[in-house]
Amino acid sequence: MRTALIMTLCLIVALTAFACGPAEEPTSGEGEMAEEHSSEEHETAETESSGNEHEDHGSMTMSSSGSMGGERIHVSMTDQGEMYTMVPEAHSVHAGPVTFVAENEGLIEHELIVVKLLDMNVDLTALHVVDTQLVEVESGGVTYIADAAGRHIGQVIAATGHDAHLTAGHTVELNADLTAGHYLLVCNIETHYQLGMWTEFEAT
Repeated sequence: MRTALIMTLCLIVALTAFACGPAEEPTSGEGEMAEEHSSEEHETAETESSGNEHEDHGSMTMSSSGSMGGERIHVSMTDQGEMYTMVPEAHSVHAGPVTFVAENEGLIEHELIVVKLLDMNVDLTALHVVDTQLVEVESGGVTYIADAAGRHIGQVIAATGHDAHLTAGHTVELNADLTAGHYLLVCNIETHYQLGMWTEFEAT
């Protein structure tokens, strides 16, 4: 009787273990898919991080380039007796926007005209004058300096204005966009060019 009971219990235990079976392990395919998914997430995170760094670098470059401006050149104008002078602090600049800071350190009115020379062989010490002034002519909305034959030897790029001369002791800023070439800075009030109020200038 007891032996039969023990055999019955052993049979029940064996059947229960067989029904439950061993715990399932992931197949090799499922494991590979999990690893690939993890790798893709890591690569995506690295790509987004790299893209953000690139965008920040680009904005810094734009800010830096945007802060660049043109050169400033101080120009002193004096009139001592029969000696008139026009003296810039530098005689050459890089081509591009330039601000001429014209200061009248003399006793009478003056002006500043920026002329780009069209004839490199012209003698600046003996330009053609009429009534003690260089000859300015208008053509197509542009002002030129002309020689005795009416030929354009220079183009006026900027001027302080004939109707508002620079009075003694005052300073005015004159903006000009200079292309590469040779220039003449001159005061064209009566007799001032002939008295020496001019100088050569260059943009490279």
